[in-house]
Amino acid sequence: IGIFMTETAFIKELAAVLSEDASEVNCETALGSLAGWDSMGMVATLGFLDASLGVRLPRGAIQQCRQVRDLVALVKEKLEA
Repeated sequence: IGIFMTETAFIKELAAVLSEDASEVNCETALGSLAGWDSMGMVATLGFLDASLGVRLPRGAIQQCRQVRDLVALVKEKLEA
C-alpha cells in the first residue's frame, strides 16, 4: 500500500486513537503513562496501523512497545521524513 504520513501526523493520529491530547504526546512519551494505552487502546492502535498505513505487526510486537518512539520504529518505512 502506498500510504505514507509524516512522523508528526502519525503521533497526532495515534493520540486521537488513544483519546489523548496530541500536544501531550511525543516520541519520548511513555505509553504506560497514557490513560488510553490499555488492551482496548492497543487493539485500536493495531486497527489504526492496518487501516491508515497498511501495517500489520507481528504477534506480540505492540506489547513490547514502551514509548511512542517504539511504535514509530515499527512503522518507520511508512513515515515520510
